[in-house]
Amino acid sequence: MNQLILLGAIYLSRKRTNVVEMMETTSLTSKQIHRAIYSLKVKKLIDTKTTPSKKSREVTFWILDILAVEKYLSQEIKVKRDNLGRIAKGSVGIFLGKKHNKNTIKKLSDSHKGYIMPESQKEKIKIARKKQIMKPLSQKTKNKISEKRMGMRATKDTREKISKSNSVEKHWNWKGGVTPLNKRIRSSSLFKIWRETVFLRDNFKCQNKNCTYCNNKIGVFLHPHHIKSFSEFPELRFDINNGITYCREFHINSKTLHKNIRRKKNVS
Repeated sequence: MNQLILLGAIYLSRKRTNVVEMMETTSLTSKQIHRAIYSLKVKKLIDTKTTPSKKSREVTFWILDILAVEKYLSQEIKVKRDNLGRIAKGSVGIFLGKKHNKNTIKKLSDSHKGYIMPESQKEKIKIARKKQIMKPLSQKTKNKISEKRMGMRATKDTREKISKSNSVEKHWNWKGGVTPLNKRIRSSSLFKIWRETVFLRDNFKCQNKNCTYCNNKIGVFLHPHHIKSFSEFPELRFDINNGITYCREFHINSKTLHKNIRRKKNVS
């Protein structure tokens, strides 16, 4: 930014100028101007001449190529930035298509080692990100991601790590084990296998003879029923011989199937 200010001021002055004049014109410090001069000299936009004076060395500088400077200024002015300071879409930057050399990359890397971002800066970034409106992915982008990931499979070690990171207390929705034991058992894979095996053995038909609810048809909503109580006989919960298939309506509305359970609830 200092380079742009200085170069713009020199361009507008249309004459040879020095550090003192530019300090008055741009309100930049001497240090900022000298740094900007060095960068602009490297880009071969300006040239300088140093003359020793009584107090200190005086630096005079001038533009080398007016057309090059105009091109540089026009490109830099086109750059638009968002509220996070990033170059916005559609802008043309002067660094477009260029890359840092290895030495510059190493210097940048070394300068960031051990840096700890202050909490105030983190808070500013958080506020700025909340203001951002994230656009939903287009169907074209979704298809590209899908094609790239097609056939990819995580290794066994990766799957184990994911499994451990989502187990019990580590899972994001863990609430201290508040799910009742009954619900956990009935949601388990072992219970699902038992249920499907019972359905398969009974040909996916209600076993209530001449059922008035479903007429023993295939395709109705089915429930697996424990012949011996689920709560009183825990050892028979996954015994196929202790299961029988009924339609949902008969299983819910029957007064005889859960007679003992209702009686115990009334007593308690």
